[in-house]
Amino acid sequence: MAHPRHATYSVAEDEEIHQSLVRDYATLFSRTSQNQQVRAALWQDLVQRVNDIGMHNRTYEQVRHHCSDLIRHVRQRASDIHRQQVATGGGVATHPPLTRLEGLLLSVVAPVHLQHQQQQTCVMMEAGAAQQQDTERAGNMSHV
Repeated sequence: MAHPRHATYSVAEDEEIHQSLVRDYATLFSRTSQNQQVRAALWQDLVQRVNDIGMHNRTYEQVRHHCSDLIRHVRQRASDIHRQQVATGGGVATHPPLTRLEGLLLSVVAPVHLQHQQQQTCVMMEAGAAQQQDTERAGNMSHV
């Protein structure tokens, strides 16, 4: 028999999870036993807030799995954006940029070198957009 599919997380639930991860990432995903009680209390609080928002009875395992998926998704998107930007030599990106919440989450969970790459990518994207606008203006001026 197939495993029943759980309800999708709403935007409000995802925002609550993003904010909690940004605020408490180091403690929530700590691998030491020192903060075990604090970590358990933070997870329990997060599960309760998510359930209050979405009116679903989500378990700790479901919320924890979703948090891991969100982190993996943000890292993958940042990597894809950077890879494409490097491949096009600073041209216009076809991948949409990270959202504000994704950028905040990346700043917390990504190693410093990935954050630096993401910042460079943003600068390159802005420079590429400015260069494209200059080229378009120059093309419009030649027709005058």
